[in-house]
Parts: sequence; C-alpha cells; structure tokens
Amino acid sequence: MKVYLFTFGLSFGSREEAKAILNKCSSVKGWRTDMMRSFYLKSEESADTIAKEIREHKKTGRFIVVEITDNSQGWIQKDSWKFINDEKNKK
Repeated sequence: MKVYLFTFGLSFGSREEAKAILNKCSSVKGWRTDMMRSFYLKSEESADTIAKEIREHKKTGRFIVVEITDNSQGWIQKDSWKFINDEKNKK
C-alpha cells in the first residue's frame, strides 16, 4: 500500500467536504489529517486513479495528490509519521 499527500485549495471546499469526498472514494483505504487543508491517504492505486476518483465526486476546485516517498521530511504529529511509516515498513 502507498501513502499520498492530498492537499486542496480554498476553491475545492471545506475540510468537512473533503472528508466526505474521501470517504466516498473506493481507492482510498484510509486517511489521516492533522493540517487544515491536507490529508494523508493510504491506497493501492496510483495518484492518477485517486485524483480521477476525487474529481468524479468534486467537479471544481484545485487539489494535488502526491506519493510520499523515503525522500520526505517535515514537522508533523508523531501519529502522522506512524501512519506514513507503517506502510513503508511493510514493503
């Protein structure tokens, strides 16, 4: 399973709207959020597949889906790093 960062702009909608959309996406197997306009996603699918499914549910607004790789760093909550690294350690 891969881990992605999904970030969206104001034109996409609210955080609650984004949660509702992600919950409808069959390609998204789990998610976590600790920043206002970003989610960490777990999926077996490609970023392209996830983005297309999000767009099916939300026809307007800007967003990006990017795979989180080993070349990642930042200051986020420990539980978020655990969410991210648990999947990378399963490979």
